[in-house]
Amino acid sequence: MGFNSFEFALFLPVVFLLYWYVFPQRKNQNRLLMLASYVFYGLWDWRFLLLILLSSWVDFYAGIHIDKHRGSSRAKYYLWLSLAVNLGTLFVFKYFGFFINSFIAFFQMAGVPMPSLSLNIILPVGISFYTFQTLSYTIDVYRNRIETRKNWVDFFAFVSFFPQLVAGPVERASWLLPQFEKDRQFNIEQAKEGLRFILYGLFKKLVIADFLGNKAHELFSTYESQSGSDLLLGLYFLYGAYIYTDFSAYSEIAIGTARLFGFKLSKNFAFPFFSRNIEEFWQRWHITISTWFRDYVLILSLRSPLRKLGMFPLMMLMFAAIGLWHGANYTFILWGVLNGLVFWVYLKLRKWGWVTATEGRAKLTDIPSILLTNFFIGFLLVFFGSNSLGSAFDYIRRIIDPSFFTFPEYATYYPVILGLLAWEWPFREGWHGLEVAEWHPVIRWTLYFLMSFGVMYHFGQVKDFVYFQF
Repeated sequence: MGFNSFEFALFLPVVFLLYWYVFPQRKNQNRLLMLASYVFYGLWDWRFLLLILLSSWVDFYAGIHIDKHRGSSRAKYYLWLSLAVNLGTLFVFKYFGFFINSFIAFFQMAGVPMPSLSLNIILPVGISFYTFQTLSYTIDVYRNRIETRKNWVDFFAFVSFFPQLVAGPVERASWLLPQFEKDRQFNIEQAKEGLRFILYGLFKKLVIADFLGNKAHELFSTYESQSGSDLLLGLYFLYGAYIYTDFSAYSEIAIGTARLFGFKLSKNFAFPFFSRNIEEFWQRWHITISTWFRDYVLILSLRSPLRKLGMFPLMMLMFAAIGLWHGANYTFILWGVLNGLVFWVYLKLRKWGWVTATEGRAKLTDIPSILLTNFFIGFLLVFFGSNSLGSAFDYIRRIIDPSFFTFPEYATYYPVILGLLAWEWPFREGWHGLEVAEWHPVIRWTLYFLMSFGVMYHFGQVKDFVYFQF
């Protein structure tokens, strides 16, 4: 049941009415949210529920026993139990086939005969997201950053909260769990803002992202026959724009839906294509996952014996892990490592005084640095979108072709992206591109009507959100 489906259009108002008018007490609201989340998730495949229930149960009881045995070696045992169950489950369902086939390929290249192996393991939707979310709880309990929770309903509702269950934002237990433990009162202004989030997200998904999606996939599937100009510009104006509009749309709908129920989720995108350097980009792109890796991988590594490796190797390992999180493919790993390398070079240049850190909101005079940043970020997407390293390098090779100087065939799509960026520029320090509550009512409601018409026109043409595959 996706946000862009008829089923969700019926599901959301029913849960909303039950939540506020039938079960106004907090405890019953949490029970309703937990049940509704399991229905929402189970409609993909009821077997997936077993995994999320396992993760929730293990981490709930691991947290209790970590607190009970705090200061002893048994506390660390329960932390490792949580890590083993969660990361082990993630490994089996997402990475086992990748590593086994890589192992076989390595020995075959060395001349050792190895049998081929084909595994048909279904990747559970959202497993990469809720696994990291629930791990934040046990790690922070072990670090004594948050208190152990004893109410299993609140905890299970936190892990399975349906607005952000499938594709984030990846919430920290320290931020979202306390919201389940407080009484919530309906706030009309908060609900209005939630609806603006949802409308803008649906518009970006149905009208823009789905429009670009087919051509973005066509760009990579038929790159051998595309001109060099289309191959280069398509990385930015088709594929990059498609990934951004599709994924940020999901986050905006999730944030808006949560606000309808009195919850505030974390900001996941902050207009990343207005970033003036790669450091700022990673502070604006998929914020909740990049900060998760920073806090739970890089910083904890620097406080462990791994710090002897040095900052550069640990930073490369972190970015490699970010790439691997996105998918079981060497293309994602290289994409992550190259982003880390560019990030490292930028930090060195700043240390040497060759570049300066950016402050405040982006200005028109920052456009050259914005374009330079997007050049690096967009070009590296060739690895993100390719099926293999061979096809990625072949894609790059075909850019350097006499056809690079021809007029791009996909140029008719580019004004859509330029128009979106021009629209979002005034909102670049806000939460989304529809923060128009203070506009004149006639202009505001005309805008709402036009965007709603676009959403309704395309509604029902269900295409999965791109990050469902991660």
